[in-house]
This record gives sequence, structure tokens and C-alpha cells, in this order.
Amino acid sequence: MRPTIVALLLFLILGSHGYAKQDSLPQKRIEVFLNISNSLARFTGNNSDGIILDAPFLVGVKLRNKKGTGAWRFGTDFNLIDNTGNTNGIFSETREQYLTGNFGYEWRRKTMSKFEVYGGIEARYFEITRETNTFSSLGLPGPNQASVFYTRNNGPGAALFLGFSFNITPRISFFTEGSLAYYALNNFRSFKVAGSPFTEVLEDRLIHQFRPIAPNSIFFSYRF
Repeated sequence: MRPTIVALLLFLILGSHGYAKQDSLPQKRIEVFLNISNSLARFTGNNSDGIILDAPFLVGVKLRNKKGTGAWRFGTDFNLIDNTGNTNGIFSETREQYLTGNFGYEWRRKTMSKFEVYGGIEARYFEITRETNTFSSLGLPGPNQASVFYTRNNGPGAALFLGFSFNITPRISFFTEGSLAYYALNNFRSFKVAGSPFTEVLEDRLIHQFRPIAPNSIFFSYRF
């Protein structure tokens, strides 16, 4: 959490330089943003499937048009987590990894000197996989693999979004947004006993989800 706070303070100092000359600055077209809420959740270990779907990008880039009335945007989130456990001589190793991607366009309108509202549409992709391997020594030298449990949730989606931003300086702003998202996710689960050539499929089905999402994340933005 401390590196994030230090980085924010550094960006605020750099961005505030030349604030008095705001009207003379050319239109800043490239904008890099960071989901502060999601990054804090990651630092505290509170990430979950719901957080990823509700706030699907951690970092992203916007490219505004020359008039500043619209912008193409791309965002992504990714992580890799390894966990181990030991219960009554049964060892387990779990690897979880996820990846999201968003690409869309937003229309922007300035309402007051420091406020802007925007709305748009974007395509999304979501994927999360988990693989758990269990081992048992059974009184033999070294652990022996007992089973493999695998899950995968992935699929495309689309969303309408609406938000507003507050410009602190010509370069620095904070924004938040809500959205109505649709996902077509394939849920797959399988189980395999070590040494067996067969894999038992426990679930393999397509799930359709509509997720109305209230503004629940704060984004820090810096313009170049």
C-alpha cells in the first residue's frame, strides 16, 4: 500500500507543475489510468471473481480525439497466485491465474470547469483458471501425487458504462463509473486421479450473466 501512496504523491507533484498555465497547455490526448480500489484490494489479498467482473481492469490507456470530446480506451487486469497447504499429511498446491481485457469508446462532455461526464460501450473478455494438485506420502519416500482438480471460467462480454471525472490539474484527474455488463461465461470443472488415463468432467456449461454495476472503484488518471 505504501508504494501506491508514494507514487500518487509523486504524480500529484509532477502534474501540479504549470497548473497556473492551464489555458496555454495543448490538449493532452494520451491518458494512463490506474484502478486504485482494485490495486488496494490486491495488496490486501481481497481479490475475488466478483471483484474482477465488477471492476475488470486494473490499468489502462485512453487516446482522446483532438477536440477532447471522445476517447478510445483499453484496460486489462492479470494476476498469478500460488498457494500450498498441508492437512493431515495431505499436501496441496494450487495455482490460480486470471486475465481480463477491455476495448471500447467513450463520449465525453465538460459540465463545469473541473468536471466531465462520459459514457460509452466496450467489449470485454474474462478468464480465470485454478488447478489444485494433492499429494500424499503414504509412508513412502517423497510425496506421491493423488489427484488433480481443475476449473476454468472464461468468455466474452459487453458493457454500457457511464461515469464522471474530476480534474485536479491539467494532467491529473480522478474518475469513477457504473455499467451494465453482459457476460457469456463457460464454466468448466474436471477431476483426475493420478495415474489414471481418464478425466472426469464435473461441469461444462455456458452461463449468461447480466451485471448492473454501481460505481465502486476510483481511478487515478495522468495525461501526457
